Amino acid sequence: MTFSGVRAQKGIQPVGALLAVPSASFARPASANTYAANAVVSDSATAPTILEFPVCALCPGGGGMVISARHAKNSTVIASFRLELYRASRTAINDNAQFPLLFANKVNRIGWVDFSSHASFGTGSDSTVSHGVFPSSLSYLPYVADGTSLFGIAISLSGYAAPASEQHTFELCVQRY
Repeated sequence: MTFSGVRAQKGIQPVGALLAVPSASFARPASANTYAANAVVSDSATAPTILEFPVCALCPGGGGMVISARHAKNSTVIASFRLELYRASRTAINDNAQFPLLFANKVNRIGWVDFSSHASFGTGSDSTVSHGVFPSSLSYLPYVADGTSLFGIAISLSGYAAPASEQHTFELCVQRY
């Protein structure tokens, strides 16, 4: 079940629920690119948009914890990705540009999730999926949102040759409080 970009957990209503699964999706530009390590993967090389994960907080300024994450894409090209997460929107970065870690963004940066073990599940598969790993020994990422959404930027951790118009979907499972 989908409700305003949020998939409901079985038996839990998405509005006012403590658990939510917000998602953000994009399609790469219609060109085949080879990405270097630490290159941004986004929807445009000239006018990119930032990924927005809605209803991560119950009210503006509310918080929670990212307790799991998943990345799926519609190609079987195996690659590693990182999703940088922010409590407030920030400037989007062009597709295939190097990701700059800027000190000015430290106030809004809540952390990252790595997706390094994509699986395609055998012959006939047309997509890959990976479950996220949090930094160091963390088992979740705590946050306080600026509004009610979190924001993200996708980065290629290893170089990979991406097919044209490759579609990406990131899902976060958040416990809101």
